[in-house]
Amino acid sequence: MANKITNFIEKFYLKGKLPPSLGALFMNRILQAVSFGFFNLFLPIFLYQQFNNSLEIVLIYFIIDYLIYALTVPLGARLMSKLGLRGSMIISSIFLIAFYIAFRFFSPVYLYLIIPLMLKVVFRNLYWVPYHTEFAEFTDKLHRGKEIGLLEAIYAILSIGIPITAGFILSNYGFNYLFLLAIIIIVLSIIPLFLIEKVEEKYSWGYFKTYKKLFSKGNKHTTLAFFADGLQDNVGLVIWPVFIFVILNEQYSSVGIVASLTILATVVLRLVFGSLSDKMSKHKLLRIGSVFYAFGWVFKSMVSSATHVFAAGTFHDFSKAVMRIPFDTIRYEKAADWGHYVDEYTVLREIAICTGRVVTLVVALVLIQFVDIRAVFYIAAVASLFVSAL
Repeated sequence: MANKITNFIEKFYLKGKLPPSLGALFMNRILQAVSFGFFNLFLPIFLYQQFNNSLEIVLIYFIIDYLIYALTVPLGARLMSKLGLRGSMIISSIFLIAFYIAFRFFSPVYLYLIIPLMLKVVFRNLYWVPYHTEFAEFTDKLHRGKEIGLLEAIYAILSIGIPITAGFILSNYGFNYLFLLAIIIIVLSIIPLFLIEKVEEKYSWGYFKTYKKLFSKGNKHTTLAFFADGLQDNVGLVIWPVFIFVILNEQYSSVGIVASLTILATVVLRLVFGSLSDKMSKHKLLRIGSVFYAFGWVFKSMVSSATHVFAAGTFHDFSKAVMRIPFDTIRYEKAADWGHYVDEYTVLREIAICTGRVVTLVVALVLIQFVDIRAVFYIAAVASLFVSAL
């Protein structure tokens, strides 16, 4: 059955063979994304409850998380040069497993601000730069939009049942079983990494030169786009889950059901817009998508029931499909154009995104002292318009 699906995709969608290394990279990414899907939606909610329903402490946790990563990415890239891209990604998975275990065994609240956070930062440093570097090198320039759309569509199809399953597990068994399931999937995700061909990249910039390049005149549009992407994206990653958890009367199952229905409503769009991004102007699609995506944040600020959450979430995911695939296609094209410096480009991207995320959370931390948290959604809406600067 799996072979039939693969053959169908290659013949009718990609119209060619998927390179073995790219297929293995896809499999690793999909399995990791599934693991994150079981966990990430409920992580901010978990912390929110651990810290006695204090959104402020949750925001501070993620501020520290992203700030440390933004300051250590160049160091991780230099370590990657010694370990190799594949080796770096394999080792990163061990730290990700340790991250999940840390949440299972370290019960004092203060440890959630130290040990798991440090493990997660190490994972990011060893995983994301090699992953994006390899993705830029393995994807086909002529069909990159389709390949990105395919990856996101496969994950979307697999993830339809993830939120509702996670909500059921949490409601009936608790977080410990969710952590165990996430760990099992991460272990499986390591296997495809051994099938990826070895790619050697040497990170050639020094620590301070990296940040100088980040703010150089020649990279201002790239930095702005990724900064804006990190700013708006983090509202969805950290604030939105807690927001809908409160609206849905703190019912895990309700959060999971609504999230699954939202994913189901937008699966096909990822394939459609992946194909369109190879035929139409990617920049035009990106500009259109960013406008719709901005309106999605405005609609999300108005929700007050499960029906509203589903409607706003579906519209936002629709506009995200329009914006995200051309955006990702363009950024991988730009990365590939950097040639031997693709890993340097990726480091700049990671720093800019994390800087945007930190700024989002700092602003949110200040705003919630004076106004409703919904105000942050309007900031995300404005930031979405600047993503098209890429």
